[in-house]
Amino acid sequence: MTGNLLLSADGGNDRLFGCTDLKHGNTFTLIFGDTLNRLHFSLTNPVTLESSHDLLVKCKGEDTCLIGDQSEIVIYKVIRMNSNRIINLPIPTLPHEAANKLYVDSNSRKIFTRIRSTLTIYMGSK
Repeated sequence: MTGNLLLSADGGNDRLFGCTDLKHGNTFTLIFGDTLNRLHFSLTNPVTLESSHDLLVKCKGEDTCLIGDQSEIVIYKVIRMNSNRIINLPIPTLPHEAANKLYVDSNSRKIFTRIRSTLTIYMGSK
């Protein structure tokens, strides 16, 4: 087959496209354009989305997340943690980076002393 395969959703029934009898050890791959851009399914591994380009996730026409070959993942929405934790934060090196609790606890006295010194200089010592 060549060209586009379009499935009609008329009639109110769901349409399935894929593989429903995947046996252990076999895989199913859906290719988009070339073998470097694909969805890969296996019973023993997580579903893999592989792309030779950046991946932009959109919801209702708005950018949600950009994953690419930069050194960061860009999130365009508020992240709700639902009582889960953020773990493995490195020691911050730049002012805009998040700090873990251990870093804050061990540096809070230094920060307080610096603020008190600044206020004393600003207001004059008494």
